[in-house]
Amino acid sequence: METYTDTKIISLNSLYANNKKNTSYLSDLEFYFKNILKDEPNIVRSTIQLINAQFPVSYYTINYTNNIFIVNSIPITITKGNYNSSNLITELKNQLLTVFGLTFNIIISRITGIMTFYSTSSFTFNSSNLLQILGFEKGINYTSTLAFNPLGNYSIIAPFPLNLLGIKKIKLFSNILATNSFDSFGSGNNSLIQTITVNAPPFGMIIYSQPTEALILKSKIIDTLDLQIYDEDNNFINFNNCNFTITLQLNVIRTRPALSNPIKTITDVLEQELIKIDTDIQTLANQGTQQTQDNSTQDLGNSIPNYDNFDPTNTLDFLQYSGQI
Repeated sequence: METYTDTKIISLNSLYANNKKNTSYLSDLEFYFKNILKDEPNIVRSTIQLINAQFPVSYYTINYTNNIFIVNSIPITITKGNYNSSNLITELKNQLLTVFGLTFNIIISRITGIMTFYSTSSFTFNSSNLLQILGFEKGINYTSTLAFNPLGNYSIIAPFPLNLLGIKKIKLFSNILATNSFDSFGSGNNSLIQTITVNAPPFGMIIYSQPTEALILKSKIIDTLDLQIYDEDNNFINFNNCNFTITLQLNVIRTRPALSNPIKTITDVLEQELIKIDTDIQTLANQGTQQTQDNSTQDLGNSIPNYDNFDPTNTLDFLQYSGQI
């Protein structure tokens, strides 16, 4: 079965999405098309691949997924943005002073990157989404202990380094473009179509220009393209209304229809003509032999040809001796 590939390039720009489900986040989108892919009998399979992508690093290290800090069961909202250790410590101290009226001293080791929190009163860090960034384990409450330190009578030391790396991987999902992919976050088959490494600093541009391997599509009909963009923890990324672009390639492998009148080469034509000529010669030779037998009793006089050297397969001999030339 002979096949060929019908290739279509699909260019997407978040600016022109027909349905921005999470508004300015620009990470849950729908694009309306018509007949990108139809269910046709000559389709063997269809595949999709990411050709290139351009994403702005317009999202923040401290964002809507991790900006809540709960102290003594009271939530404190940290201003969203990109931080280094110095300005994050300043933000934490200002928020703690505003909420509790207490001065916290926070230091970070330049050798280990571990933070220590001091206060004149005992305090507790309740489980919150900011704790992992500050170097604490998720889902655990931490209560201060006596410090006997000029910086404060009570302290909490983080067990791990401060982590301000932010989003390290962008994950692209699509229900309509679903393939057979797996993600450890969900531990099962899902609609993941590609992952992209974040290789640019804040406010930079991620440029992905390495075409991926083609993945076999499950869908047989495509009129609407949906796209969801998550971080490594499957949170929608907030691009803060800064648009991105993606180029996809749809490959439709089809069977080639059989030709009712196949195109012949010059060799095919010549071979058929030679066969026809040979057939005509044999026919004429047989007719000549039959005529000779029928007229054998007739007096042909001097017109009787000499058949001693007659070759019936030779066209000129036959035509000459049959009286046609």
